[in-house]
This record gives sequence, structure tokens and C-alpha cells, in this order.
Amino acid sequence: MPKRKHSKEYVEHLRSDRWFNFRQRTIEKRRFTCEACKTRFNSFAGLEVHHKTYDRLGRELDTDVAVLCVKCHQRVHGRKRSKHK
Repeated sequence: MPKRKHSKEYVEHLRSDRWFNFRQRTIEKRRFTCEACKTRFNSFAGLEVHHKTYDRLGRELDTDVAVLCVKCHQRVHGRKRSKHK
């Protein structure tokens, strides 16, 4: 499956301090745990914040996102994890 191209607005938002802070707070609130597979992590590494809706992009509510590990996030988007050599 080809990689989805995101809008300029979306990419800029993901690079913003506002998103960085929201992402960090969200992962902390959800106790560094993937909401899909329930794996708990010791740090922010390996966890991503997935948008369930883009309706409030830049003004996200806690309910607009899910904390997922990289593997589960790729699964949600229909991509398989690439194998490392």
C-alpha cells in the first residue's frame, strides 16, 4: 500500500510545539501503554499518538486520539511493519 500524503497543514501541526506538548501529555496520561495491544513502554520511544478524527486538528480533545505502539499504528493504517536486516 502506498504511503499516504498528508496535507501541508497536518504536517506543520505535527511539527508544532503545541502538538509535541499534547502528545507528551497524552502518552503520560495513558501511562505509556498502547491502547490496542496493551503493551507498556518505559519511555515515549515506540509510542505514537493516532488521530481518530481530524475534525479539531490543532485543537484536539483527548477523545480525538489514541496512543498506539508503532506496530499497532501501522496495523491501523493497513501497513505492515518492515523487517530490519
